[in-house]
Amino acid sequence: MEDGLCGSCRNRREATANRKWRTAILERDNCICQMCGETEEELHAHHILPRRDYPQYEFEISNGITLCADCHYQIHFDEYSHADYFLDIISEKEGQSKIEELSRNVPSG
Repeated sequence: MEDGLCGSCRNRREATANRKWRTAILERDNCICQMCGETEEELHAHHILPRRDYPQYEFEISNGITLCADCHYQIHFDEYSHADYFLDIISEKEGQSKIEELSRNVPSG
């Protein structure tokens, strides 16, 4: 209990933060898939830099983008190849300064 919370309290706090993050992403993107323009499909909030590799950006709004379920599934096979494209889309909405730190972390390859 390094943060003073029991496991179930920590899980509730993280679930609440994740719901707020997801809602903020969908609202910013007007509930439109940013790859294909779909609005009627099930929509997901996708972490541009994966939270498994970049937990410090897990709830950063500028590290999220709205994708429909189909596009989300497709990009997870090679998600880093889409990171720069997604960050370009987000920079138009949030301004370049918020994206610069995230962009520096995208692996080249």
